[in-house]
Amino acid sequence: QEARKNKAAKQKENRHDAFVVAFTNLELKGEPIALEAMADAMNVKKTTMGDSWLGSKDTYGLCSEFETYWGDDDRRYVRRITGES
Repeated sequence: QEARKNKAAKQKENRHDAFVVAFTNLELKGEPIALEAMADAMNVKKTTMGDSWLGSKDTYGLCSEFETYWGDDDRRYVRRITGES
């Protein structure tokens, strides 16, 4: 059982790290990052990305670093949370 917990924790950490890398790669393009683009980059459904990854479930601990917002075009976007107000 301990081995299973360790494996799950490692998988969670790997997913978190993969998200950060994918976000950074998209961020380098200098454009707002659509939730759909992040979902495609991580090979998950848009609803899974919005609810489980960046929503109330916060499965991979990303909500302390990233947030979603609605653009003027009625699309959902992802951005880093900064300490600035």
